[in-house]
Amino acid sequence: MQEENIPSHLIIRYLSNEATSEEQEELIDWVARDGEHQRIFNEWLTAWNKEVPMESTFELSRGLENLNKRIDALENAPDKTIRLFSLRNIAAVITVFLVAGVSAYFLKKYSASKDSQQITEQVTTSGQKLTVTLSDGSVVKLNSNTILRYPKSFEADSREVYLTGEAFFDVKKDSLRPFRIHTGELTTQVLGTSFNVKHLQDVVTVCVATGKVSVSNGIFAEQLLPSEKADYSRTTKKIIKAVTNLDNELAWKENIIVFDDTSLNDAALTLEAWYGVKVIFDNDALKHCVITGKFDAMALEKVLHAISFSTGMQFSVTDNVVRLSGSGCE
Repeated sequence: MQEENIPSHLIIRYLSNEATSEEQEELIDWVARDGEHQRIFNEWLTAWNKEVPMESTFELSRGLENLNKRIDALENAPDKTIRLFSLRNIAAVITVFLVAGVSAYFLKKYSASKDSQQITEQVTTSGQKLTVTLSDGSVVKLNSNTILRYPKSFEADSREVYLTGEAFFDVKKDSLRPFRIHTGELTTQVLGTSFNVKHLQDVVTVCVATGKVSVSNGIFAEQLLPSEKADYSRTTKKIIKAVTNLDNELAWKENIIVFDDTSLNDAALTLEAWYGVKVIFDNDALKHCVITGKFDAMALEKVLHAISFSTGMQFSVTDNVVRLSGSGCE
């Protein structure tokens, strides 16, 4: 067959999923006309599948509709013997397009879909930190007592992860696929930036290091810029935006504990996460004491001694249980 008789432009447009319905019909006509045409089309298909990953949607229903119309036309034709097409040829075309071509395409899409549906879960325990690289190249550093759930491969149009605990995200920029972190009722969305997300009990805190971040609970939304943070309370359903101290917010990444006018109750939660202990208050009034300090990779007892000095409390440590006692604070 002469090269000029091969409708290469139609084949290329079809394989790249750019063919109009009329072009698809024209190509189907050509393939159905001759067994040699079917062989040539299969050669193009095999070569194309090796070189070009097909990402666009193939209009399967339209192709089937066109083929079925041709079969109906043949069955109703008054003189079938003089027509260029036969039911056998049409059936062969269905095999070529659907089995050889579309099946390969959907196998690729199914494999990609299966990858994206395979959820990976990374968990850190008390005192443990972990760095995770996602399929898009984004890097996530997990703080202690954190759970991150994410797909093995992201979808073609979005990137979704789920977080409980605290993590710092350095997201690869991708204007076509927004990156979303789901933390309970709050969703944090970016295209490419770095920021910290902390989800502890009923409060979610998001603070931005670089770029711009959007946070929303489905009703209210806020845009955050560098050195800004948003606190969301599940109880009040409100998002409170404020300026923050990034050094303090991100100190945990360098194994530094920072308390900045922090209640002893909140400080106890931090100590539990970092050292794997249980903190018990003998007097609830102690929970209202406020402490300030920076502790760089210190042992638990040294941290407790420093807190004791500033608050006047006493402490004991037995079998990973820290007991705090004293008169407390008003």
